[in-house]
Amino acid sequence: MMLSNIDGFHEHKAFLGRDRHYTWRSGVKHDCSKVMELWNTKEDLENGYGERLKIEDLFVFPLLKSSDLGNRRTGKARVNVIVTQYKVGQATDDIQDRAPLTWRYLEQHAVALDSRKSIIYRNKPRFSIFGTGNSTNAARCGRALTPYR
Repeated sequence: MMLSNIDGFHEHKAFLGRDRHYTWRSGVKHDCSKVMELWNTKEDLENGYGERLKIEDLFVFPLLKSSDLGNRRTGKARVNVIVTQYKVGQATDDIQDRAPLTWRYLEQHAVALDSRKSIIYRNKPRFSIFGTGNSTNAARCGRALTPYR
């Protein structure tokens, strides 16, 4: 827990209750927000390039950005993220069969995704992401991150 006012914390810590233990965990990392983050519109989703799209919801999850948390906008996510893997290093080629519209979308933006500079993507499956698995916030979202529903 990070505190800016230790005296104030001790004075009011009873308000936390006994069962209010929060553990911060890192979230999904993708290094390509214009492609991987999709904003909710009335009818469909819109990427960072302003393109409207319709893809299967199987790999689309709500995303609360740090600014949402800081501004207490936690009721409903304004943005979603495409989660291509449930565990780091997991194969991504099954997206092609299970969600062909999503796969086509990722392929349409392959230049941006394939040119991500971070070494964490080197020798990993195409369209990989990081920050997935049981120890992350991604595993704690509204629906479980399991490969089959």
